[in-house]
Amino acid sequence: MCQACGFADIIHGSKMRRRTFVFGAAAGAMAVTSANAKGQIAQSKRTKQASTPPKPENVMTPDDALARLMEGNKRYQQGVAKRHDFAAEREALVGGQNPYAAILSCADSRIAPEYAFDSSRGDLFVVRVAGNIVNPDNIASLEYGAIAESW
Repeated sequence: MCQACGFADIIHGSKMRRRTFVFGAAAGAMAVTSANAKGQIAQSKRTKQASTPPKPENVMTPDDALARLMEGNKRYQQGVAKRHDFAAEREALVGGQNPYAAILSCADSRIAPEYAFDSSRGDLFVVRVAGNIVNPDNIASLEYGAIAESW
């Protein structure tokens, strides 16, 4: 116990026990090693994803993306939706995402953009907010969606 403050585990001044120093140095080394390993794993995932997008059919021009949205909406209006294979899509999306469109949508329970545009999981990056009011948080989310292909 410290005579000055009364705490049992406090060491004042320059008298640090060897065991405390070794433990602190080992903990610091583990933290640095862990951070480096995580960075290398993240880098390898980004490199892998950048070389082959999870959904290659989503790599298209803005005009093609708009045409695809309009075609999907036409199918929705007619009540004729495409069949979506969720099991295959789940496998494709495990490694990342590459949506072909980012949409700001109202947080309304009556319709979801994925239904309105007859699209599959991973095709649209949707930000939903009541009233379609854009604020910096929504813009940041849309920006994230625009670069999601590189994640």
